[in-house]
Amino acid sequence: SGSPAAGMVARTARYRRRPPPPRDPPRDPPRDAGCRERVFLEHHRGLALLHRGRPGEARAHLEAAIRLGTALGDAVITCFDEIYRAEALVFEGSYPEALSELRRLSRPGIPGRIRKLALSRLAFLQALIADPAQSEASIAEHQRLAPEPAVRFLDAGDDLFLGWASSILGRFQDAA
Repeated sequence: SGSPAAGMVARTARYRRRPPPPRDPPRDPPRDAGCRERVFLEHHRGLALLHRGRPGEARAHLEAAIRLGTALGDAVITCFDEIYRAEALVFEGSYPEALSELRRLSRPGIPGRIRKLALSRLAFLQALIADPAQSEASIAEHQRLAPEPAVRFLDAGDDLFLGWASSILGRFQDAA
């Protein structure tokens, strides 16, 4: 697929080793960062740490984003951060607190997208703590909600948590 010379260079060239990426991002936001930028900085740091398997550290950043978002009056980003905070609580094993938060976020009156995110995580948590009837009810409620505009990242997260719940419940055909 390339020229023979390019293949030869690729096999024989000496490449300098790249330095490893920094383990953690710098702790302080830029001095000129506004409130909205600080919200998103904390949001993304929390999300990155959550996806790296560090829920305790993630929770601290997500809580900071929730405080900043609330002060800014941004209910949308705050709701997302509350979902991810509850997710961190699940992975930390703080089930009662996570259960309370996810129930609150899955109530009628909450925007549909947020409810769906909360219900998928709630179904997983309920299956995890051996409450199959409630887990089944959360899955059914998730399915009853009107479809939201596709956001692949969010939809994939819902599918993952619903699949985990279904797997724990022994509904292997639904877990795939």
